[in-house]
Amino acid sequence: MSDTMIAPDQKFIRTRDVVTTDMDGELVMMHVEKGSYFAISGSGGHLWAQLAQPRTMPELVASIEEDFETGEVEDLEGIVARFLSDMLAQGLVVAAD
Repeated sequence: MSDTMIAPDQKFIRTRDVVTTDMDGELVMMHVEKGSYFAISGSGGHLWAQLAQPRTMPELVASIEEDFETGEVEDLEGIVARFLSDMLAQGLVVAAD
């Protein structure tokens, strides 16, 4: 897990070097250039779909709040920040220009 600081106004988008497929509700991804495989499920798949367009972290948090029953989730922003940091560290997401 990465501890990268993410500025609230920085936009991110998924890299073009990733091929994805849905396998029984789990999103399986392959980074073509690196030959690495990844799998995400649940809200991670939702976030990945959101990142088809440039999005800020607050926009991603808002999309989770809209589309999921977040109820008692205390640190939704922290969860999304960790997801985004992990995706950045793996080269699956890049900063949008």
